[in-house]
Amino acid sequence: MSQSNQHLGDEIRRPFEKPWHADLFATTVHLTDQNLFSWSDWTLCFGKHLGDAKLGDAIDGGDDYYQVWLDALIEMLTVKNITNPEMIEAMQNRWAVAHDHHSNP
Repeated sequence: MSQSNQHLGDEIRRPFEKPWHADLFATTVHLTDQNLFSWSDWTLCFGKHLGDAKLGDAIDGGDDYYQVWLDALIEMLTVKNITNPEMIEAMQNRWAVAHDHHSNP
């Protein structure tokens, strides 16, 4: 075992719990790299959403954290006129159908 892994014991920590968390993070980074919005605009929007979410319940850093991230990203996409709510809803519906089909062949 390497020196750095000894500190973790038998558990190797992954930066993301689920693939969709990593995809969401990568998508956000890509959109900022494409100059569709700035990282500072993103952090302000995400911070606002995160603060609002923490007023209701504790955020554990799993799905709940990334759901807040997704909500903030949707807001950025619509406020910056990158897309509209109807297109987002249509895409969410296609993902739901694809997920259901994949889960229940």
